[in-house]
Amino acid sequence: MGLMGVFMVVKYSTEHLICYLDKNDRGEIYHKIFEKEDMKEPIAIYVNRTTMHLANRFPQPENRYKYFNEMCEIVSVLYDLGE
Repeated sequence: MGLMGVFMVVKYSTEHLICYLDKNDRGEIYHKIFEKEDMKEPIAIYVNRTTMHLANRFPQPENRYKYFNEMCEIVSVLYDLGE
């Protein structure tokens, strides 16, 4: 499966981040969060309320990430939607 998967729909966007709803070949739905300036690889993949995978390039500790507040906003929206 390529970067864009089977289908991708914009779910939410902030000034620097964009979140796509995506589905793999098995029909499993998840969200890919990209930095708008780097759409090659997602900075995070939000699977559900209990699982989110961060890219290796994500700073440690996480709150040092330059768009940390925007990431929190996106995760909060997805969580509130029950996704």
